[in-house]
Amino acid sequence: KVSCELFLEDAETSAANFALNAHMQGQSSLPPNISQEELCGGTTIDMLRRAALTLIHLAKHSKNSKLFLNHQHRVLTLAMSRFTHPRIGAMIANLLYHMEGDWTLT
Repeated sequence: KVSCELFLEDAETSAANFALNAHMQGQSSLPPNISQEELCGGTTIDMLRRAALTLIHLAKHSKNSKLFLNHQHRVLTLAMSRFTHPRIGAMIANLLYHMEGDWTLT
């Protein structure tokens, strides 16, 4: 589980660093000819989607709930990051939903 999460976090960090470097070079927006691989740290949106789907499927099983609760803050941070691709961010929000699926309100 952690390796998929780290994979998604690394891609988000890479995108944040890319945007920071572009800003420091005086660019107000990303170059129009940038590829997904450059922006996502050498990976593709499809690979990030697959990692997120893997985490979602793992979170659906109640036996894994304790594992996911330990990482809830990291997943929330990743879902809320402005550097996470919108499609991936929506999938991570879905992951949060499944992480909380076994909780009961008292």
